[in-house]
Amino acid sequence: MAFRDRQWYINAIEREQKNVEQHRADLERHMGMADHSLAAMKCDDLKAALLKLNDLENHLADKGA
Repeated sequence: MAFRDRQWYINAIEREQKNVEQHRADLERHMGMADHSLAAMKCDDLKAALLKLNDLENHLADKGA
């Protein structure tokens, strides 16, 4: 794998990890306020971010980095 491709995946993974942490913090905040409708939406956002992160990590691993 070319360095540029590998670096792109690493940067994308780091961005998605930050996104996951933000969604997790939002979910915890809404659960703490007992705002279950917003918490449900944030749970869906967190799930999507985790799936994207997993996909990026799998692609990086498949490319032999």
